Amino acid sequence: MKSSELVKQIYLMYKSKMYKLAYYYLKDDSLAEDMVHDAMIKISQKVENGEINSTDGIATLVSFIVKGTCIDFIRHNSRTMYREIYDNEIAISDNHINSEQDAMDILSVLPEKYYEVMQLKFIKDLSYQEISLQIGKSEASIRKIVERAKKMLKKSLEEGGGKSEKACVR
Repeated sequence: MKSSELVKQIYLMYKSKMYKLAYYYLKDDSLAEDMVHDAMIKISQKVENGEINSTDGIATLVSFIVKGTCIDFIRHNSRTMYREIYDNEIAISDNHINSEQDAMDILSVLPEKYYEVMQLKFIKDLSYQEISLQIGKSEASIRKIVERAKKMLKKSLEEGGGKSEKACVR
């Protein structure tokens, strides 16, 4: 069987399963379709390299490739997505934050544990894993603290609170 025919056959056999798996991870139709496409490229490369010779017993491999593709996408984009969420929730005025001290002033409305985590995340630009190791809490706890701190900051800024007049809400 020609490699293009095998790839087409694999796609027809597993497209629904691949899409459902990708959607499970990403919760977005278009991203799930993109991940299926990316996974099919990887599968096609494996067919071309002779690693896949038939459709027999490849369901697990197909699932593994889709899962890996989704996880890679999530890892690659998580830092960017969180940064965009943060930027969309809290905008800085035309003057922007001119110094680390300005940023610290904005964060100063937060309770100490939130302040520390936000300082490490957005001023020192550490990853959730690095913060987790430094503070001694799980990554999930760090993510939740960041989420709660953002809500507190947004509420504080909407009410006109905070020590800095440079921050405003979009």
